[in-house]
Amino acid sequence: MKKYLANKHWKKATIISSTLIVFAIALFWVSPFVFTLINSFKPLRESIDSSNFFKLPINSTQNNYSKSFSDINYFHAFLLTLGITIASNLSIIIFGSLAAWQLARTKKWYAKVIFYTFLVALIIPFQSIMFPLINDVAVKFNLRNVMGLIVLYTGFGISLSVFMIHGFIATIPLSLEEVAKVEGLGPIKTFFKVVIPLLRQILTTILILNTMWIWNDFLLPNLIKNAGSYNSFTLIVNLYSNIGVHALNPGQIMAGVTSIIIPVVVFFIVMQKNIVSGITNGAIK
Repeated sequence: MKKYLANKHWKKATIISSTLIVFAIALFWVSPFVFTLINSFKPLRESIDSSNFFKLPINSTQNNYSKSFSDINYFHAFLLTLGITIASNLSIIIFGSLAAWQLARTKKWYAKVIFYTFLVALIIPFQSIMFPLINDVAVKFNLRNVMGLIVLYTGFGISLSVFMIHGFIATIPLSLEEVAKVEGLGPIKTFFKVVIPLLRQILTTILILNTMWIWNDFLLPNLIKNAGSYNSFTLIVNLYSNIGVHALNPGQIMAGVTSIIIPVVVFFIVMQKNIVSGITNGAIK
């Protein structure tokens, strides 16, 4: 009896301690966003005083948001960033799923070679190729524009998509595609009418991961933009461009950062339930 009670108390203590640890980690990760939001409402006099960083604003103001929206050309940049994100996601999903489908169904040696080539591309850091990419490829093929940015996002994002979709397709019975072939469907119709609906879960996961990456990305758009595209590119690049041009106002910068990350945070909260299941299923072979 004593041993049973001891085990019961031990399990209860373990649950409580685990909950406290998880709560502490969650609080640690969310604290930067909370302090950014708090400081975005502080006037200049309060925001430049570092001792006030962790304090609530005494005289809160919304002028930081209106000024930031005007300086970074927010609504134009928002639509441009949204368009780049949507177009890049569509390109990655369509080309990635087509490639993964063919590689998963082709039982030849070269299919494995191509698949492992995609895997090798995952471990190459972008920083090691960014200058040759921009100085040679982007300039030579006139990719220093929005369309070029979408092409580059597709190239960098397709490897992970192929890897995840390939593992998911391996779990789909081949008999479904054989039935579609018997009914007279060609490869393209089979892909869009049979395969794509079955990939909805993993494609949703890829959509979430790529959206968070593309929306928050600074390095690639900043390298791609032309010198004359001041205040006419993505949100985060416009914000960065204004930091060195206008008087440094920490509250205004915090307001700009908050207005940029809120849309993707809302998107993640709405879609997060699909991430774990999609990654788990994509890893099954």
